[in-house]
Parts: sequence; structure tokens; C-alpha cells
Amino acid sequence: MYDSGKLQGTTGQKVQVEHQFTAVPRYPTRITPSGTPSSADSSVTDKTPETPDIGNNAGDITVPASTPCTSKRTTIRKRRLPETDPADIMQRLPREDVLSPLQRRFEECKVDLAASYAGILWENCQLPAIIVISAQHPHRQPTSYARKKKLLVREIDPKAVEALKEKIIQHPNGFYSRIPVIATQLQSKDEFKEEDLPSLRLETLGNNHLRKASQELVTDQRFAECGFVANRDVTIYVGLTDEEAVALAVQHQLDQNRTHSLTFMDRAKLCRKRFVEYKGIDESELGAGEIVVPNEFKARMCDLLEEPYIKDNSKTFNRLGALWFCTKLPKDVFSKLEDVSNKFSRGELVGQKKSKRSATYVPNCLPCKEGIGGYAVERLQGNLSNPVRLELLTKVANKTLSLQGMYREANKIKKLQQLRTLIKNHLHFETFEQALDQYPDILDDGKLEKYLELNLGTLPLELKDRLDAFCALPRSRVETIRVGDETTVIPFDIGTTTAVAVTVFSLGLELSANDIRKEDHLKDFPGASLIIVETSEEWLEQQISTLGAFLNAINCRNKLRGYSVVVLCSFAQQERVQHYIKLICPFIERAFYHEQDKKDRDPNALTETVTPVVLGHWLREKPSSGPRGCWKLNECQHNLWSFPEGRPVHLFEHIVRHYSQPSDYVIVVRNLTGSAIKAAVKLGRHCIFSEAKQLLRERVLRDIKAYKMQVDTENEINVDDESRD
Repeated sequence: MYDSGKLQGTTGQKVQVEHQFTAVPRYPTRITPSGTPSSADSSVTDKTPETPDIGNNAGDITVPASTPCTSKRTTIRKRRLPETDPADIMQRLPREDVLSPLQRRFEECKVDLAASYAGILWENCQLPAIIVISAQHPHRQPTSYARKKKLLVREIDPKAVEALKEKIIQHPNGFYSRIPVIATQLQSKDEFKEEDLPSLRLETLGNNHLRKASQELVTDQRFAECGFVANRDVTIYVGLTDEEAVALAVQHQLDQNRTHSLTFMDRAKLCRKRFVEYKGIDESELGAGEIVVPNEFKARMCDLLEEPYIKDNSKTFNRLGALWFCTKLPKDVFSKLEDVSNKFSRGELVGQKKSKRSATYVPNCLPCKEGIGGYAVERLQGNLSNPVRLELLTKVANKTLSLQGMYREANKIKKLQQLRTLIKNHLHFETFEQALDQYPDILDDGKLEKYLELNLGTLPLELKDRLDAFCALPRSRVETIRVGDETTVIPFDIGTTTAVAVTVFSLGLELSANDIRKEDHLKDFPGASLIIVETSEEWLEQQISTLGAFLNAINCRNKLRGYSVVVLCSFAQQERVQHYIKLICPFIERAFYHEQDKKDRDPNALTETVTPVVLGHWLREKPSSGPRGCWKLNECQHNLWSFPEGRPVHLFEHIVRHYSQPSDYVIVVRNLTGSAIKAAVKLGRHCIFSEAKQLLRERVLRDIKAYKMQVDTENEINVDDESRD
């Protein structure tokens, strides 16, 4: 398993890099066995797409005339990159005082990029060394062979090596992470020379699974001469001590990019500062409301980190994550954890087995003299709130729940939270409570428990099918009726008024504001992106108040994340409409009355038959954060229309196209001619039509049906004309 083996490869060659600050290569350059540089592209084919010829002008790309899209030579203007001074780039790089001392040490010992080698001799690259502790059996003592190791962070998993070999076979020229190595014979990178590389002994500090997989594949005849497998990109370090090399290996283990500003040693040092009071402690390193209080329990935990790289390093790695988590716990949760730890050390917990062995070697526990349960701390991490953690620890301390029971409860809560998140994202709700309000019959916790035993990487297929099928059904008090070929009319009973809607439902504005404010009447409202309101001269404060209450109720229930309201009124009405809308809707900060510039128009053209538009746009990133937002003015120029016989379809087409997207819901309130509904249907929107009077509803629906037939006929004629051409 740890056999290093001797592999045949090519001697690494020095790569000369010219610093181009306007074009940075995506992947590092690699040396092939023939000595020719090649790019470590991640594509799996050997075919290279043809590159267009670039003319003398660096900003132009000329497309050949043989391209299938056109028969002419087309010049595409390419955006020029700004000229950048290398000195400016160096000034924007992180300063040395920003980096931690350990990070600066890594940079000092790393061989410069100009001297990095893309190919190394596998026979000189040995497996690293450190005390190994099995992931499956963390309490098992290391073997004598493992004790001789110094720099191996974790045991190599044969299954992971086999999986990586399969990946390399499928993508041999893919881009893989660099392998950090250390030259143990050298004390300074100044001693490093290219000609001495074949005689150097290199030890890997990470990516050992990639090293092992490549080592085994090169023995295969198919990959013996493959430069992508025989040579791997490496980062060479020289002069690191054993402790620094271990820290670098752990840092690589936790982050493949190795770019953490907070390193392992920094985190251990900060742990010590938070656990016990030191003179000259930097209060800025502590969290909000955190107070450093001397405590024997904290001092004992601090003792675990006094010498993090001496003797048993592997235990330090395992315990550091748990101790770092403990430093961030609130005072009440930490105190309860201390109580549980003390009772655990005395063997007073429910279901705890008596043992004569020291608490240092108790399975599933951090090696602490007083026995803080490391496995328990691990279970308390993750997607759990502090009140839940406190409740679980309180049950354990009061001897009403065993540690194993706490593990099961915590795991159940985590998986339930994960399942709720998947459901919320699938149904496109802001919170799970909104989804539960809409679908209480299938999202109850009792009905979700059977899915907790499954792997919840994705939404369970059975639950997904049930949600999709349930969402497709009409809601309560809704009966679907077919009108025409595609238009669906649904009578919807809201309060005491029966209204008719196209596609969804209708809301009659003759209801009182108190009726609309009731949550039951808006329970089945789907939300919309655009609301079009056409007022009449008979509209008084009561109708406008009802409209404002309707918008306010929708806003309070967070049904609409961002929507636009367009109110069409006569020129004489605009001031009254604006006044009532701003007065009744407290969530509106500003309302605009937008009209075209009058300078180039005849003042006499502004008569009462001219229909200006009151436009408001409500935007809010987080609906649950409160009634904050703004109304934005429309940017279009054509907002004045003079049509005494009725507003045309193309006016509403302009509004619908500007403020909504295909398949969005559009609410149309009191559109007598049906022009807004026709425009929404024509542009592929779902239209919510509201009209309380039955005769007007029937007339509008007849007009819509005839209009759809006319549009379909025109489309058929246009298709026939194009086919004849």
C-alpha cells in the first residue's frame, strides 16, 4: 500500500515564462517526454478547434468567407484589453504584513515560478511520512511502521486511488492539481539547481492519491510513454522544518487551492487565545460579544494545543476542528457542554459504559483528561441552531437522553433541515414556511420522516413527483373550464363575489378592503410580475382604497418578490390616483406620473381623451426583511396615447413586453376592451383577469376567443406565405 516503486519518467526541464499582463494562460505549461511544452488542457479529445486568423489590427478578428453563416467576410470588433503597468499590479498584491508568519515562511521556501518544474523523476519522489490514524477506526493506535512516518497527513485509501485511476484513463490529459513536494536534502532554495534534480529525494506533502494513481498507471504499457501521466506539475519547497511541512500538508488537505490566509498554526494560536486569558490579547480577534474568561475547563482544552506539532500530531489534527467549533459557541451552550463533559469523565451519563481505561483512550472521544466528547461535538456541528444544541445538551445533562440518542436526534434534525431546503428550492419559495402554507398536506414533518433514511444529495424522486403532481392540480374552490383551444377560464369564489379569470383566477374590486386583507382570500394567490390597472371616471376613493389594500396584502404575505404596477387613467385623474396610491400603500416610497416631454408637442393635444400612464416599479431583494423598496420610473418614451375609442393592443404589448418575461403572470384589473388580456395572451404570458360584472366578463371572454382564432389564422397564413417563397 505504501510501496513507492520506481517509475520511468522524463527529467524535468526548466520552463521560461514571459510575463504577459494582458493575457494570462488558463493552465500551467507542462513538459512532454519529447521536451516540447504543451498546455494542460482539460479536454478529452485531441482535436483542436480552428482559430480565426488575426489581422494586423490586434482588435479585429476576420472570419473566413467559407463559414456557413454568411458568404461575406465579416469583421468582428474585439474589445481591447486596457494597458496595465506591471508596477501597478505588484502594488495591488497582498502586502507581507497581511500574510501570517507561516504563510510568509511558505512563500520564502517555495521555488520561484521561473524555476518550477513540470516533470519530475518518479523514482526520486517518495511517499511522505507522518503518524497515520485510520479514518474508520480513529481510536486505533498507529502501527510501528506508521510511527516512522513524519509527513503523511492521512492514510491512502485504495478505493480513492482506483477511482482516480479510472478518471485518468478517461481523461489522461486533464488538468489536475499540482503536487506540493519538499526537497529534504536542501536547506535553502538558493541551493536548488536544475542539474541536481535527478539526484534529489523529494517527498510529497499532498495529493498523494494522484501521485499513487499516476505511479501505478505508468507501469501500464499504454501510459508508459504518456507525458501527461509520467510527469505531474509540482510545487517545490526547500528548507521547511518538520512542523512547517506538516502545517503545509494539513493546509493542502483542507483547501486544494492552498490559499487560506488563516493557516493551521494561526487557528491553533487563536484557539489558545480564546480558551484562556493572555496578556496583550488582541480583542479584535474575538467575535461580537465574546469575553475571555479564565476557566479550568478552557485551560485544559488549551493544554491540548500548547505543542500542536510535537509527539502525536494526528490527534491534534482531529481535535482542532472540534476545539475551534467550541470557541464559537455562546456562553450558555458552552457551559452546558462543559457540564456534559464533566459528567462523562465521571461516568454519570445515561447509557455510558464503565471503563477502567483513561479517558484519553475512550473511543469516540477527544483525548482530554476530563473527557469532552469529541464525537458529540462533531454531531453538534453543522446545520443546527444554538437553541437546538442547548436543548439536546440539556437533555443529556439531565439524564433524560443518552449520548447515542443525542447523536440520532441531531442527525435527524440535520437531515430534516436539508430536506426542507431541497423542497424550498424546488418550489421556488423564499422560506420553507411559505411552501408549508401552500402544501400542508404533503409537507408535514410526520410525512417527511420516511425520506430521512435516504441519501439527500438531491430531492427524493417520489417526493418530487408528488410535489409536481400536486402543483399541477387546481386549488380549492377552483373549477377548470376550457374556453377555446388554449385559454383556461377558472371561476374563483372569493368572499361573496364570484369573478372570472383567464388562466388563474379573478379578484373583484367591489369587495371591501377588510375582506381583501383576510389571509384566507389570498391563500391560493400565485403571485405575478406585472399588475395592469385601468381606472374609470366613476372610480372614487373606495375603489382605489380596495386596490391599495389588495397590493398591500400581497406585499405583506411576501407573494411577490418584485413586481411592477401600471395604472392607466385619464389626464384629469392622475393627481387623485397618485394621491390615494401613496396614501393607502405604505410600502410605496415614491410614485411617478410619467408623460412624454411636452416641448415638442402641441399643448392643445393634451385633452381628457389622452391617456397618460402612472408607472411604479416595486423592487425588494428580501421580502421578509420588511417594507423597504423603491419605485423606479419607466425608461420608455412613448407613454401618451390618444384613442377615444379605447386603448389599443400595441400599447399593452409595449407594457407587457417591458415589465414581464414569457410565462410570467400578469394581473389585469378592469380592462373593458380586453386589449391587455389579448396582449398578454399574444406574448405568451399567463393572464389574471379581474372583472366583477358578469356581462362584461362574458363580452371580454368572447372577444379574447375571437382574437385568439384571428391570431392563429394569421400565423397559419404567414407560414404558408413563407413556404411558398
